[in-house]
Amino acid sequence: MTDIIKRLERRIRRHVLAAMPKEATFLADLDLGRLLIEYRIWRGQFIRPQRRAVFESKEMRESDKRRENQAVIECLSAKLATGESINAFLSSSVQRIPRPRQGKVVPRDQLLAEWGIHHLHLSDHIAGDGFVKRTDDVLFAIFTDDAAYLIGIYGHPGTDNWARQDIFATLVRNWPDRGLVAELKGVIGLSQQYDDDDRAKLRKAGLSGPVEVDGKVYSPLASLGQTTAGTPIEATMGMQRLMWGLREWEKDFSGKLRSVGANPYNYWLPKIETPLPGFEEHAGFSHAGAFVGVGRII
Repeated sequence: MTDIIKRLERRIRRHVLAAMPKEATFLADLDLGRLLIEYRIWRGQFIRPQRRAVFESKEMRESDKRRENQAVIECLSAKLATGESINAFLSSSVQRIPRPRQGKVVPRDQLLAEWGIHHLHLSDHIAGDGFVKRTDDVLFAIFTDDAAYLIGIYGHPGTDNWARQDIFATLVRNWPDRGLVAELKGVIGLSQQYDDDDRAKLRKAGLSGPVEVDGKVYSPLASLGQTTAGTPIEATMGMQRLMWGLREWEKDFSGKLRSVGANPYNYWLPKIETPLPGFEEHAGFSHAGAFVGVGRII
């Protein structure tokens, strides 16, 4: 049943290309694995609209920047609490996909790739492109399925270093047990210490590493960190899970159907299920309204 797997792969490719910005013409030349990585990176910049509890760090609550941006912070918090989309507060650059460059780190949001931290612009003025006006002050936050963790307000690149250790330290000190960071047990310290400027250079080169905070060593858990290409490790792992699933189904299509209680003698068609387009999408096969999943696209 190799042909039906190839048909599903073509269906996945068409689905992904139709969803991504048309200006990124280079995407059509990528193999399926690379295309899926680009799709997951691009979609990973957006924040799934759903109700979340909102938590602010102690450092943010006590900052002058918090008071200066109080109205916008309260607006964002209200939207998060009710499950309204806050994607208009993202940088308008999420509309563009940079072309991969052989042997070079692609310019992306490496704060998000390495530490899983989004940045939001603090304006209530919506521009013509549907995004809020770009501001010098940006809010750093991590979003999980049920919570939003507001870390602090920082300057935009050029005026602030987004690889500063104190950003990561704020996560550790405020929410050590919320699944945002992982303490490396048994590690009593780092043999090589880097200052903030060195850390920024390493990130730009696509290199990640654990961070020492208050005598303990931690790594990011919300994002799993970045690869040497500057891409989120989670994006690559998600692609691999789907591709492995496709290969397993290619080996024994009938056997896989039987393993989930489906009749292999029915006429199965490739299908993409999208419970929440752009945030939850599954590839698989359908027959008479029944759907059997092969793997998650995103």
